[in-house]
Amino acid sequence: MPVAPRPRNSVQSWITSNDYLRRDLTREREGIARYRLVVGSDGGVDACEITASTGHTSLDRNTCRLIQRRARFEPATDGNGARVVGTYTGTVTWQIPE
Repeated sequence: MPVAPRPRNSVQSWITSNDYLRRDLTREREGIARYRLVVGSDGGVDACEITASTGHTSLDRNTCRLIQRRARFEPATDGNGARVVGTYTGTVTWQIPE
């Protein structure tokens, strides 16, 4: 039975409030980014696509940049258990800390 890729490290550690760029903080930019990842058969992120924007290009760009650098996966497998390319979807909420 095929299995989708599964995160190997904490999804919450991929992006934190500490990752805000100064210009986004000073302009008080917030939003929710929805993304789709292509996960290679080695478990690395091969591509990131924003499927629903925060409304701020810089937050969207930073979402993909950070996830591609930090996310690690158990790769997807096919019906025979062989590692294959798969996809993973998620959301990131950019919210300025109080």
